[in-house]
Amino acid sequence: MVVVTHKHLIEAAAEYPDAAAELAALEHIIEESRWQSFVELRATVADADAVDGYVIFNVRGTRYRLITVMHYARTRGERLTQGHCYIRSFLTHKQYDNKSNWGQGVRIMSTVLASPVTFIQQGAPHLIHSDEELAYYTRELFKLTALENPTDDEVEAIDLLTLLVKNYEDEKYPLPNADPIEVLRYLMQSHGLSQKDLTELGSKASASMILGGKRNLTIGHIQALSQRFAVPASVFL
Repeated sequence: MVVVTHKHLIEAAAEYPDAAAELAALEHIIEESRWQSFVELRATVADADAVDGYVIFNVRGTRYRLITVMHYARTRGERLTQGHCYIRSFLTHKQYDNKSNWGQGVRIMSTVLASPVTFIQQGAPHLIHSDEELAYYTRELFKLTALENPTDDEVEAIDLLTLLVKNYEDEKYPLPNADPIEVLRYLMQSHGLSQKDLTELGSKASASMILGGKRNLTIGHIQALSQRFAVPASVFL
């Protein structure tokens, strides 16, 4: 799935450094997945919640909450779309109790630009040059990916805006690489698992060394963990 926007995650990690590693792990899990429903998402992140149109992820237990809106991947002809995860806010436990904070990460650009669908029809793609344009394009992308049955032009607009947003964010807001062990620890926490529950890692001693960073995951471990947590193997690479 495409995470929109990285900017909010970078800002959250800077403000709450103790959450940075888990945020990187969670972002990696989301981007490597292509969920088509909350049921599929929940098979991977077992403690995620769906509340009033939002999908909420726990970070550092329940110390923080990542508030998102999911536009799941869809089958269109023989193609499975990417799906989009829109970051709405990152909140402390106390802030989370006030629902008015849930959408605080959304900003609306005042400058009026042409419709993205019109860009496609007129053959005039437009690069993003500022955070203000990023906010506007994110808003337009959100509206397009929310459509139940987008037209061919609207699908082209979704693809174009996704590319433009990713291009801008990859350059201006690159995210740190997620540590495979941090990814595994996040999934364990989400499912309420302890080290002894991970039979996929072999013996108790082997599991201890892997989780302690003294031994790497093998291809066999990765394949087994991928199957257990319903995620692509690339999540652990």
